[in-house]
This record gives sequence, structure tokens and C-alpha cells, in this order.
Amino acid sequence: MKVTGSRSFLSAPIIAGLLTLGALSARGQGFPTGPRGLGSGGSGSGSSKGPVQLEKIELDTFPVARFYALDPERAQRLTDTLLDASFHQYDPVRQQCFDYKNLGVPGSAHQALVYSPRLRRGFDVGLHAYDLYIRPAEALAFYRLERPLTNLEFSRGADQSNSNFSAQFSRNFSENLNFSIDYRRLASLGSAALFPNQQGRNTSIGTGFWTQSKSKRYQAFMIYADNKLEHNDNGGISEAPSREGAFFTPSAASVYLKDAGTRYRQQELLYVHYYKPGKKDSTSSKVPRQQIQLGHQMGYRGSTYKFFDASPAADASFYGVFQTDNRGVRHFIQHNKLENQFQILLRKNIPNAASGSALHLTHVLHRLRQEPGDSVFQEVFAGGKWHLSPFEALQLEVNAQLGLLGSAGDYQLQGHLKLELGRWGTFSGSVLSQLYRPTAVQNHFFVTQQPVWQNDFQKTLESSLQGGLQVHKWQLSAHAAYHVIGQGIFFDTSGRVFQSEPVQSVAQLSLQKNLMFWKLHLENQLVFQVTTGQYLRVPTWYGKHSLYFSGHLFKVMETRIGFDIRYTSAYYADAYFPLSGQFHLQNDVLLPFYPAIDAYFDMRVTRFRAFVKVEHIGDALYQNALYYWVPDYPRPPVSGFRLGIKWRLSE
Repeated sequence: MKVTGSRSFLSAPIIAGLLTLGALSARGQGFPTGPRGLGSGGSGSGSSKGPVQLEKIELDTFPVARFYALDPERAQRLTDTLLDASFHQYDPVRQQCFDYKNLGVPGSAHQALVYSPRLRRGFDVGLHAYDLYIRPAEALAFYRLERPLTNLEFSRGADQSNSNFSAQFSRNFSENLNFSIDYRRLASLGSAALFPNQQGRNTSIGTGFWTQSKSKRYQAFMIYADNKLEHNDNGGISEAPSREGAFFTPSAASVYLKDAGTRYRQQELLYVHYYKPGKKDSTSSKVPRQQIQLGHQMGYRGSTYKFFDASPAADASFYGVFQTDNRGVRHFIQHNKLENQFQILLRKNIPNAASGSALHLTHVLHRLRQEPGDSVFQEVFAGGKWHLSPFEALQLEVNAQLGLLGSAGDYQLQGHLKLELGRWGTFSGSVLSQLYRPTAVQNHFFVTQQPVWQNDFQKTLESSLQGGLQVHKWQLSAHAAYHVIGQGIFFDTSGRVFQSEPVQSVAQLSLQKNLMFWKLHLENQLVFQVTTGQYLRVPTWYGKHSLYFSGHLFKVMETRIGFDIRYTSAYYADAYFPLSGQFHLQNDVLLPFYPAIDAYFDMRVTRFRAFVKVEHIGDALYQNALYYWVPDYPRPPVSGFRLGIKWRLSE
């Protein structure tokens, strides 16, 4: 079944209407790694996905604090902010610290342009090409607020079927009960504006309750999250359409696959609760010298992944050895897991210093169905977290976990340091070492219930060392990182998996510098990467710059008018194979240096924000050329016009 413009999985207008009515009726940077938490986004159940971008929310009339179920003590006070560079970036691949590349259209499979280790813990299915679009249960935000809060955001391209919609709503039903819901949809469903069989739609919804006792010694979270990704896969274009004549359209291009598609669904239920033993002294305002907290979290996650092609070419020209049956191609994985974690947290409050520690024991029950096989297995992990601040300017943190059962011997060790240098700036550093097993897809892969490979790879050892310096006075930051991967696992030029004997490494240097003259601003980000070995393919240079005017028009309308430019040096970028959902090596296409230039106009009047954006205006300089981030997957050569609005309702 092809992805079309039909509405399903909760219509965007219905969600918008419900949230608006709810609000009205209630009146009266460094190199990132994956997030820590119960699990991960995507199909990799035991690993953390790429960086989750938790967007800013602008508030100006009443105090609001945002917090999350896995760390409720760390609440973030939200205040009104000016327009920033991320406001007109509607695509998740453009909202990260460093941009990702995709298959030419918003919402498609992606890969990082700047290498960053993925945090691993135990079993991982190994499907991460859509991680940025997955909103796991632990990413749902809760709020401490006085009045209901609603945020609505919508943008659309020149074709109204290519749109982005999100809505967040939160309100208190009592002093100790908060409800939150977060809905998002990113769709590319047009026909004339896309290449054939390129449509896609990503939908996510998360909803939950937070409650605490009157004594505030007990609090609990109940969260449900549902993510649904639907994509048609064309395998790339085999022949670009002629750009001559008045009736040019991308839909006239020739593509490799006409009836293929990917469907991914992830549903989860998460329950987290904490208890602080002891008696509360309501007459004393002193902070206890030592605080103990007990915690427990239980989560269930069910995931299904399916790729299908009902009419593959009889000569197997696209799939090659992966085409095990000429009647059709199918790859199906179902993974269910039940996870329980028990933890004890201890915090010591010392004058001018603080320290804390947490110990946890985690049990995970897995059921994996990789057609035609079916298996059930368990994992047990022990871990801890230690935080020390011997004086106000210095913070130290250590995280460790060790596999005891199922993934016995797997470990992850992290260390973080942050030192405030007064008015000069901030120094930060981190170290990571992790040993992890191969993913399910790397060890076993079946197509139409026939084995393509069955491996018994060794575990991978990965280490990372990072350091950074921010000089506030000069608006300058510099970060350096060095990553080493021993016995790494990659996909070769045919799409088959292999394990590398030589050690692969990458050294990185990142510089950020902001310049300002009058009301003109120039924000610069530049990354330099050098790799050893031949299997880590990243651009040597990556740059992103923004030149804009920032000021007020008519005294009340804040504006930003400018240009964004991003580019990479020429390199042999990884290709994408939709059947396995993996990026793999290729040696045939050298992607050239090709700057992408966007023009934008952002405005804000009180709580209302809007932007107008024209993407890839530099295409006129490269007549009859297509813009590629991934070989065979160019950006459709159509108008890059985009209009977006964001509106906040607070009463």
C-alpha cells in the first residue's frame, strides 16, 4: 500500500482543535552523543539514538518549568527568548548541533555528517536511519505552571501536501497533577513536486500524567507514546527528467523501484515513580544534609519494521543476492521488550559543594521475531552514576554500567567535567569507553524468510575523548574530539555486512564564532575531520554560516532577515539500501562541493511567530545540476518556498 495524502493516525486539524479548545476552556553545543534513558529511539532497543532535539518554548507572562520523567529533579525554567537560528528550521535533520544528511526530502532516512558515537547498552535491533523522527516516551515533557499551555506550529511548502505540524498542550488538574500531550507530523505527500514513489509521512504522539503526593515525597509518571513511519522507497533515480520545456516536473524522472515501501511502528508504555523515605519537617526551611530517594521504572515497547516490494525486477538488477524470491521482496522484524529498573539515589548537601550518587539494577525481557525465526532472551545490567561538585565552579560526573546476563561483559563508562573560568568562559571535557555486541541485523538477515547472512561477529570496542573551551567575551567556542573503533562493523559496497580488523579512528576540530556589526550578525560553524582507515566516510570539511539582520520593524515586530549556507567538502558519501535500512560504502560517486543557500524572513509579535523561507536559492548558479547529499537521491528541483507559523496560547 502506497503512502498517499489520506489522513490517518489522528488528523492534524482534529489535534489542533482539541488542544485549542482545551486551552480556551481552562481559563480561570560540543560533539553530541545519544541521550541516556530507559532505551532508545528507532528499532535499536538497547542503544541510544542520535541526539534528540528538545525544542525551545518561549514563555513571557507566567513562570513555567519543564522537566522529564527520568530526571524530574532537574527542572528547566523557561523564559521568553528572541528569535533564534532554529526557528525557521522545521526539518529535524536541520535542528541538531550539526546537520544530518537525508534522501532529499524532509522526513526521509538520514545519516550524520559529523561522526558521533551512539551510546549502546546490550541488545540492539540495528535500525537507526529514522531515529531523529522517533519521540520515545521519556522525551515527553511535563510542566510546572499556573495556567494551561498550548503551542501550535505549522509550516507548508509550495505543494500543500508537503507540510509539518506539531502541537503541545499541558495543564494542571490540581496542584499535584499535570497532564501533557505532544503531537507531531512531518509529511511529504505531493506528487508533482517529488520524484516517483518518494512520498513519506512520520507521525508521533506522546501523552501522560505526572502526580505527586501532598507531602511531595512520592511522585509518579505514566506515559504512552506511539510513532508511525510510512515511506515509499524508490531506490534513487536512474535517469533525471529533462529540464527543457515548460512542463518540466520531477515526477517524470525514472527511478529504480516503483512499488517498494517501508513501514515502521513503535508503541510504548512507561511507568516511573520515586519515593523519598523519612519524615518531612514542615516547620524547618533547612535543606537536609543527606537525602535518599528510591526509584523504579517499568516500560514496555513493541516495534515492527517491514520493507516490501511487490514487483521486483526479474533480473534482480537492484537487489542482487538479496532477491531470494522473484515473486516479491520482504524483510520483517518484530521486537517486544519489557524492562524493569530499580534504583537508589543518594544526595549529600555540603556548604559550597554538593555530591550525589545513584545505583541501579535493570532486567530486560526480549522477544525477537526475524522472519522466519522467533526467540526469547533476557538481559541484566548493573550500573551507577556519581556526581561531585567540590566547589561551585567545578562539576564532575561519572556513569557506568555492566552487562551481567545475556550481554555479559558489555560495558559503558562515561566521565564528564565542567569548569567555570569566571568571566573568561567555560572548559568542558568528556571520556567514553564502551564494549558492545553486534546488532541483530548485523548478525542475522533474512529476506522473504530466506537467510542472506548468518554471522558470529566479535564485540566492538569504542573509545572517545573530547574537550572544549567557550570564551564568552569573544563569542568563540572550540571543541576537539578523537574517536577510536576497534573491530567495527560496516556494510560494504554491495550492502553486505563485514567486520573490520584494522582500527578505525576519526579526529575532529570544531570552531564556532559569532560576529556582529550594528544590527548585522554573522554566525559561523566549521568542523574539520580526519579519518584513518577506509570505512568511516565523513566529509573532511563541514561548514554552516548564517548572515542576517536583526531588529524591530514598526517598533513592535521583531524580525530576522538573512541567509543560511551549508556545505561539505567533496567525499565518497555512503549510499543507502532501503531493503536493509542501512547506509553502506560506495566508491563510484564523488559528491562535489556544492553550497546550499537558503533565504529567510522571521518575525515575532508578542506570542505569534511566522517565517517565510526559500530553500536552495543557489540552484540558479548550477543550471541543470541536481543537489545530492546521498548518491542517487537528489533533492527534487522544485521551488523551495516554505511558510510557517507558531502560536502560543496560555489562557
